[in-house]
Formats: sequence, structure tokens, C-alpha cells
Amino acid sequence: MNKLEDLIFQTDLASLPSEVLREVTIKRYGMDQGNSLDGLMDSLWSMSADNKEHLSHAVNYAFAGKVAVSWYFAAENDLKQAMEKLAKGNPNVFSKIMRYDEDTLVKGRVHVVGGVRLSPDFYVIRMLTMVGKRRVANGPSFV
Repeated sequence: MNKLEDLIFQTDLASLPSEVLREVTIKRYGMDQGNSLDGLMDSLWSMSADNKEHLSHAVNYAFAGKVAVSWYFAAENDLKQAMEKLAKGNPNVFSKIMRYDEDTLVKGRVHVVGGVRLSPDFYVIRMLTMVGKRRVANGPSFV
């Protein structure tokens, strides 16, 4: 089963406030204070490649931004039907994380990355949708 840490991507770390990134990397893991924010983010992401538990302290912040999160409330029956439909279309949604790159994203389509069932009534589902692309110095950035 997926954990919340599994739903965090490197771009989520890049959008953390600098004081949160410093707290997570320096205070929790003793990384060098001389590192730049990009260096701290890269170090944390590298540490998490083998063990996603390193991201556990960033979870509370990664899904807190208003750009990153949309909350949906539904009646109990509607929610149950929606989850059953999602699971039928993607049976691994709560056990596997799907990775998408520039070539596999379809503009205007919602791509389910993965999900976590925190309780019988509370789900976190990570979805991507590409509404456009912009070029940045180090490659494409999806918006």
C-alpha cells in the first residue's frame, strides 16, 4: 500500500518554503548549513530514492499549498461510487505509483499518479493534468 511519502515528487520539494526545507534537511538530518536551497533539496531527494521515510517530515508541508491541493467533498454514496470507479479504471491506484513524463502526458486529460487510503472515509489521490508547457533553462516545466 502507498504512503503519503510515495506521492511526493522532487517538484514538491522545490516549492516548499525555504525555512521548511532548511528545518527538514538541517535540523532533522544534519545536512551542512552551507548548502544552497537547491543543494538541500537535491540532497533530500537523493536520500529519499532508497527510503521514502526521509520525506515523512515534509509531508505536512508538501500537500499544504493552495496550488498543490484541491479538496472535494461528496456524499457518502457518491464518494464510494467514485472510488470504485477509480479503482476499476486503475486497480493499482492505492498500491503503485505511476510515473509520467513529457511524452506520456496528454493535454487536458487527468492522469492518476496514485492514492493513499488514510481511513474508510478519507483518501488522498495524486493526479496530474497538463494545461500547457513552458521552457525553462534546464528543460520543460509543466503548468
